[in-house]
Amino acid sequence: MKVKFLIIVILLINCTFSQRALGRSDIEGVHFSKVKKEIQLLNLINGLELNNEQVEFVIQKAKEAAEIREEYYMRRHEKETEFVSVLQDLRENLLQGKVVSSDLKTKVRKSNKLIKELKDNCDKSITDLAVSIKNKLYGHQLYSLEQYVSCLIPPEEAGRIGQVKDSKGVERLLNRTRNMREPLFEKKKETFVQQGIEVIRKHLPKGFIIDEENEKDRILSIFKEARTLNDIDFALEKTELAQKIISRYELPELPTDISVKIEKLFLQPEIILLLQEELSKR
Repeated sequence: MKVKFLIIVILLINCTFSQRALGRSDIEGVHFSKVKKEIQLLNLINGLELNNEQVEFVIQKAKEAAEIREEYYMRRHEKETEFVSVLQDLRENLLQGKVVSSDLKTKVRKSNKLIKELKDNCDKSITDLAVSIKNKLYGHQLYSLEQYVSCLIPPEEAGRIGQVKDSKGVERLLNRTRNMREPLFEKKKETFVQQGIEVIRKHLPKGFIIDEENEKDRILSIFKEARTLNDIDFALEKTELAQKIISRYELPELPTDISVKIEKLFLQPEIILLLQEELSKR
């Protein structure tokens, strides 16, 4: 409730300031930028396919970020007000050609250091929140986030980039092949192996190369292994067999600064209302 009130107050203050300081065309430009940013964030939200737990977690961390920033701005204002008084004394000394006393030098350095420490502490707290969100996301979501480029119209090929951990499609193929009579399996096996490769390929990053010739033999051997199992054993081992097919495909290593992108996109006031609306529709 406190954060929601804070967001509303900030928006009202910004709106009042804009109406006083800007002309009509400038106000329209601010509104255009706001709507544009919201559309870009919605494209990101839709592309990541966050589950309910993740949405609630991001909302909570974004609220915490808003509180941290509000406290920082308030304390910085207090320290800067005090600093102005010290700087005015320094200015007077310099105007009068006086030697700056050691006491005044100490006050200047101390005030400047306090303001810097406030910013450093705020930045560290926000970074910690970004890292906590990073740890809450799955590998394919982190990869999609790293590849994300702000856009108004989402790319047609956008989808579950890199979500190779979903083995259900491969499990269905295994189930179909094991129920076939041997002559039909021998006739269709190349088709099923190719389908297995395509199931994997559609979840991998654009440009990821699969060595199809070597993979065909490996995938076919797993299909044959599935055919040797009875119904009970297959029910117990089908997920493991599917994982054997897809486990060798790993997404590229993410850059170490992915948390910076999380901070920029998720730990902003705009994301809170958008995610709350998204959650209300589920």
